[in-house]
Amino acid sequence: ERIYAEPNCVAVARFLGTANVLSGKAAGTGEDGIKLVHAGGAEIALGARPMVIPDSEITVMVRAEHVALIPPGSAGADAHAARVVERLFLGDKVRYELVTAQGALGLTAIETGERQPFSVGDNVGVRIDPASARLIPGASGPAP
Repeated sequence: ERIYAEPNCVAVARFLGTANVLSGKAAGTGEDGIKLVHAGGAEIALGARPMVIPDSEITVMVRAEHVALIPPGSAGADAHAARVVERLFLGDKVRYELVTAQGALGLTAIETGERQPFSVGDNVGVRIDPASARLIPGASGPAP
């Protein structure tokens, strides 16, 4: 379980389940909260990360089940606008492929339970809990 939750490299993250691997520059200060600034302009809040050096290249992994979809318009400052480009019903869950409003960041979300279903083409809000984002040690540059 620990390897799934805290993989030590991109290959392991992707091998053991659905992983969103995001690379970019660290912005902010470690004590006040770091943001990953993706090349496409999207900013992902990572919370306090004292070991991260501002302006350094970082790679984080967020499991698909930690990407929450919310109705558009209910998005707050910590949410991103996205569009559903693929929807796959898997029985007890639904897998969504998403593209952010900037178009440069693709994400995968897996929703379970009684949440509102979304369809291909729907605009959605996306929230990523900073605590669910895991730094991938030693990874740098764009993830394949």
